[in-house]
Amino acid sequence: MHSYEKDAERVIREALAYPLDVHVVVDVGVGFSTLYLAENSLGYVVGVDVDPSSFEGLDNSAVLDFVVADASLLPLRDKAVGIVVFYFTLHEVNPRLHVAVLSEARRTACSVLVVEPSPHGSRLYEEYAVLWREAMHSIGGFEDYMPAEYWAEVVEKAGFKVEKLGFVEWKAYMPPELFRRHIEAVAREWEDMGVSTTVIERLRRLSGETKRALFKWSDLIIVFGEAC
Repeated sequence: MHSYEKDAERVIREALAYPLDVHVVVDVGVGFSTLYLAENSLGYVVGVDVDPSSFEGLDNSAVLDFVVADASLLPLRDKAVGIVVFYFTLHEVNPRLHVAVLSEARRTACSVLVVEPSPHGSRLYEEYAVLWREAMHSIGGFEDYMPAEYWAEVVEKAGFKVEKLGFVEWKAYMPPELFRRHIEAVAREWEDMGVSTTVIERLRRLSGETKRALFKWSDLIIVFGEAC
């Protein structure tokens, strides 16, 4: 296994360490975090996503189920679950709704875990992050990476007490060939979404930058809050 792949496994393991010992985990925004929690949690995991296509290829099991719902209106009773997890989810939500979404998490759970990419990092990463934001804003979406202080503040405004504010560091650089393949995959995705050709061309130009600098993902921001 390449050092980059090993680092990726370590990062997700450290980022999702908190909810492993609760009875019911809700993961808002279905993806590999949902599968990881189902495989490693001691309890029952519910994946929540507004897009039913997110469930494709993911089978229900004795410890994993899926619900189609908006994060601002979870179909759960008050304090019905142990923790609500937002792993790489909130940056895709309108910032004006962050407190409302987290307040809904507080209604349904005693704890919350927010994992978000930092907006700061290497030069190549920061250029990549800016392009993501421009691309999504251009089609009415969001890809708004915020600093750690921002996420701690909105978690507190939602009624949680921040018990942990920290980071998980990415240590390995992405191999140049893998980065070029990643950029091309993102470019094709943006073309299908209707992102402007100008932004896509700027993205593709990043592939050539690996001759001068390597790409490394930013550190992950970890905010763990409790309300009970």
